[in-house]
Amino acid sequence: MGGAAAGFALAVDLGGTKLLVGIVDRDGRVLARKRIVTPRGGPDAVALAIGALARELSGVTGVTGTRGVGVAVPGPTDHDHGVIYDPPNLTGWGQQTAFGPMLARTLGTPVFVENDANAAALGEAWVGAGQGVRDLVYITVSTGIGGGVILDGQLYRGADGTAGEFGHIIVDPEGPRCHCGNRGCLEALASGTAIARQAREAVARGDRTTLQNLAAHPEEITAQSVADAAVGGDPLALELYRRAGTYIGTFLSNLLAILNPAVIIVGGGVSKTGDLLFRPLHAAIAARVYPKPALQVRVVPADLGDDVGIVGAAALVFHGASARARRSL
Repeated sequence: MGGAAAGFALAVDLGGTKLLVGIVDRDGRVLARKRIVTPRGGPDAVALAIGALARELSGVTGVTGTRGVGVAVPGPTDHDHGVIYDPPNLTGWGQQTAFGPMLARTLGTPVFVENDANAAALGEAWVGAGQGVRDLVYITVSTGIGGGVILDGQLYRGADGTAGEFGHIIVDPEGPRCHCGNRGCLEALASGTAIARQAREAVARGDRTTLQNLAAHPEEITAQSVADAAVGGDPLALELYRRAGTYIGTFLSNLLAILNPAVIIVGGGVSKTGDLLFRPLHAAIAARVYPKPALQVRVVPADLGDDVGIVGAAALVFHGASARARRSL
């Protein structure tokens, strides 16, 4: 598509509870965005909602056409064919949905579909904390844990598109059961969900903690509750974040030995706790990595915040359509 439309992308961040759609220009600037609750009617309802939001944003920005549509989604995807496989937390979706072709028919423009953490890695490499870096790792620590890998300027998807599932690296074979069925996955030990679960278990045991103030409603204890308690000096909360940061840092130490990236970018809601997570994370890396890679790597917070999904989705349009385009990151 030529003309002015080639300078814009329609970007979609599709999650289990929220649908965020934006117009992003070729420099990674978000011109406008709109967030709604994810429709519960399955892929058809979501495609219709995206179409309606696209029209609304067109009215706001005056952008009447785009180069294409990027869609960041939870779970595995077949990027080449626009297929989403058994997406977690999306009501009414099947085991395999050709959402890219469906949305392309609705909107009449090319559609690029990618796992949300992979898209975030592309976004951070394009205009975020990884600008100018050809080898980087992005890890998101939130409700779950995921990630993406950029090698020599290209997103590494693996043999079947499932590379970067960092949350299911086993860091303690005797650890708690993960929802994937294994024991001791990083996600089961260090995600926001895991931190909240460990806090609720401690309260149930009668451990001394200011979180006992929520004991009447233990389900109200969240990772943010634990972070707030840690900032207030609560020893249990501080220990839970120290433990999570150590697990993540230990995992990243292994990743450094394998990939030797120049930058590791840490995003997601749990990363917003700052030193609560980063101090033990850095300490674990310093204690375990060979001096040379430890000295050269930068471990930094993500830059793009809540826009990382739509900026990453736009990166699929501008830089993900071909190997040549991907090399321009």
